[in-house]
Amino acid sequence: MLAVVAAVVGLAAMVGVGLALTAPGSIEVNGNILVNREGFIDVSNSPTVAYNPARKGNVVVSYRKDRPGYSALLAYSYNGGESWEQTVLPLPPGITGCTASQNEPCPFAPDLAFAPDGTLYVTYVNLVGNGNRPDNLWISTSTDGGRTLSLPTRIAGALTFMPRVTVDPKGPVYATWLQADEVGLLRFSGRPPQIVTARSDDGGRTFSPPVRVSDAQRERVVAPSPLVDDDGHLVVMYQDLKGNRRDFENQPGPPAENPFALVLTRSTDGGKTFAPGTEFESDILATRRFLPFLPELPQLAASSDGKLYATWADGRDGDDDVFLRSSSDGGSSWTKPVKVNDNGADGTAQFLPKVDVGPGNRVSILFLDGRNDPEKKELLDAYLATSTDGGKTFDNVRLSVRSFEEAIGPTFGDEYGTDLGTKLGLAHGDGKLFAAWVDTSAGNVNTGRQDVNFAPVDLPGTSGRPLVLGAGLAVLLGGAFFVLALSRRNRGGASTPIDAQNRQVVSS
Repeated sequence: MLAVVAAVVGLAAMVGVGLALTAPGSIEVNGNILVNREGFIDVSNSPTVAYNPARKGNVVVSYRKDRPGYSALLAYSYNGGESWEQTVLPLPPGITGCTASQNEPCPFAPDLAFAPDGTLYVTYVNLVGNGNRPDNLWISTSTDGGRTLSLPTRIAGALTFMPRVTVDPKGPVYATWLQADEVGLLRFSGRPPQIVTARSDDGGRTFSPPVRVSDAQRERVVAPSPLVDDDGHLVVMYQDLKGNRRDFENQPGPPAENPFALVLTRSTDGGKTFAPGTEFESDILATRRFLPFLPELPQLAASSDGKLYATWADGRDGDDDVFLRSSSDGGSSWTKPVKVNDNGADGTAQFLPKVDVGPGNRVSILFLDGRNDPEKKELLDAYLATSTDGGKTFDNVRLSVRSFEEAIGPTFGDEYGTDLGTKLGLAHGDGKLFAAWVDTSAGNVNTGRQDVNFAPVDLPGTSGRPLVLGAGLAVLLGGAFFVLALSRRNRGGASTPIDAQNRQVVSS
């Protein structure tokens, strides 16, 4: 018997060495976890994820609720996302009235970011009236990782859309949003809206007057995506819809025939002034209608060495794909667009990308993907694409445990399809990625239920060798265990079942 064990152990060791020499690293997806509380008809989407740099395991997700009633919540976890608690976004006394039938405070459109000291900043608006118009833009803070929030500070007044919050590691806090002049029924009217920003130098207690970010000649701008670069400059990317009055003014018809553009601008004086915008991507072709108040948000991120990464989805190749461009000189020049999703031209859609750049300058992009249902084109999954060569090539892995139906959720009419929100959430910390996406697998077309699903993702080292050696060791121990178990079974001993963990392991 000892000879058999020795032979198996020797074989396992050889396999382990072979794995260590030939196998790549692996990404480990640790199941799917519900962030929001369960609700039979609740609609939760548009998550933002942030990881606390000052407290290990502290992950926070904000998300909007579209039913019952419009609202927004914050969820926090102290154990890396294994379990979640909810926090209500506060509003000052006297701020009530979301709709005529909902006489209660109504926060909406949340965004969040951590400062290096662990202070959490959360921005959101409150909605009023039958048209659910933004009435004020607020910011609240938390010093306990999202468990409690301060009474908010008012940043700006009415018609503040798509608010984003950005924290400069050196102290300043920026709020960036689209400021409208007038709105009609699901459309902008009056003077052209503009993207603006306001700065706080006292931890969000007061803010400067808003400063214009977008170019005055660009009359149809939406979707700001701000960050602070490694020089401490505020960089803002936004979308110029060009001549697309159809979506901007909620006119009937098919998706816009003419492409949109991505524009980048920078402030080198702390948000006091902005350079004229540089249009670096001019071929974004829409395949679906959208509301101008709730566009899908192209995303911007930066690596530790200052490289910029911009991601979006469009239909230039006949169906929606996710693309990425990068710039190593602060946005003066950009690489050609790289297709991020690695499926072929199968007519399926990939959309709502969110980009994050983590340790080792690994570029990761989370998106919704229909590749697993190419015939009916009814089902979606959450996919993660990662790159270790600066965004030149990507490996795609599936995050969702099961596919979910795209048609479940609210809609604004047959032209618009299902509203799956404006963004997904992705952040990194302690060698992990933390992904959050809208998921309809617990709903059906009658309930319309949408949830925010979450997955912690373990990343391999830069070479992948520690995980590969671990695989070799697992084979070795598994072989020895098998022989010993077989020996016990032959002697009449009882075997012990081993429960499979709820996780996926996929090649990177």
